[in-house]
Amino acid sequence: MSVLPAEWLTDVVVLRGGGRDPRGNPRPEQRLDVEGVAVGWRSTADPVDRDDVTSDFAVLYDETGEIEWLSTDRVEIPQDNRGPRGVWQVDGQPKAWPVGWEVPLRRAT
Repeated sequence: MSVLPAEWLTDVVVLRGGGRDPRGNPRPEQRLDVEGVAVGWRSTADPVDRDDVTSDFAVLYDETGEIEWLSTDRVEIPQDNRGPRGVWQVDGQPKAWPVGWEVPLRRAT
C-alpha cells in the first residue's frame, strides 16, 4: 500500500466476537481500529434464481500488521471510502503474505 496514493487508503473498524464466558453468556464484541488499509471491489453477482438479492464482494489489503485477521471478523468501512462502504463479513480465510494481509469480504446481511 505504500505505493498507493493516500486518498486510496482508509481506516476501518474490525468487529470481533467476544466469545462466551464460563457460564455460556456472550461477551461484548471487540472493536479494533485499523488504519491505512486499501479496500476495493472484487465482484458483484446478480441472482440467477428467483432471489432478488445481489451478492457484492470486495477485498481488503492490510500491510500494517496491526492485527491478525480472522475468518469470523466483520469490518465497518466508512462512508467516505472511495469504494465499498458499510459493514462487511470476512468471506473465507484471510491470506497472510510477506507484505501483509489479503482479506476477502462479502456484504453482510
